[in-house]
Amino acid sequence: MTGSGAGRCRSRSYPVAGNRSLHCRDGPAPVTSFELRPHGMASDGTAVGREESGRVVFVTGALPGELVRVELEAERARHASGRVTEVLEPSPDRARPPCGHVQEGCWGCQWQHCALPAQLRSKEQIIVDALQRIGRVAEPPMRPTVGLEPWAYRTTLRAGVVEGRAGLRRARSNDLVGVDGCLIVHPDLVELLSGARYRGAAEVILRCGARTGERLAATTPPELEVDVPPDVRRDHYRERAAGRLWRVSARSFF
Repeated sequence: MTGSGAGRCRSRSYPVAGNRSLHCRDGPAPVTSFELRPHGMASDGTAVGREESGRVVFVTGALPGELVRVELEAERARHASGRVTEVLEPSPDRARPPCGHVQEGCWGCQWQHCALPAQLRSKEQIIVDALQRIGRVAEPPMRPTVGLEPWAYRTTLRAGVVEGRAGLRRARSNDLVGVDGCLIVHPDLVELLSGARYRGAAEVILRCGARTGERLAATTPPELEVDVPPDVRRDHYRERAAGRLWRVSARSFF
């Protein structure tokens, strides 16, 4: 933690998950929050910092190196978690999330506030840290990190259901955010996410074969009448990979 952030920033907004915007402002801070300068990123897209006491704090919406004001949401003896309420000194790697659902609290894309080149650097460092700390590899033999397409790549999606409509969950919550689309899901799944209906279901798993075009919607509980296009399967789909045609069951890992 540091001293007061007053005077550092005037009238700038930085949207992140769960907030309409993060507003840099002068003036006194709420007594329930504190300032923190994170030093790294965790694998779930939260920033990691330490209080003066040494306790680790995981912060939603922050980036390494920037000074932020944090409001705690959960506390443990050895670590705590919170969210950013103000960005006092923004990182040059900070980006405006291109998806408006992030500002509504959707937790499907935890890295959208971080520019793509910085995402690759952070994810590489996460792997290096894990190999050093857990694997005891002093100097991991890393190759250059290669980034894939950042959008429209996800062929499996697990969604909650409210009043028959699919929705994505808020950060650290079972509450759902209704969505009319998603920037990271494969185009074949967009219709199943926003246009189909799953009345009586608690959740639904949506999957597709990127090379076959086959689609699947598996509900919990499974035996329900759902409103989906006629080509959508309920128990399996097929995908081509490594020169073979694979039959993939609904709840398997592929």
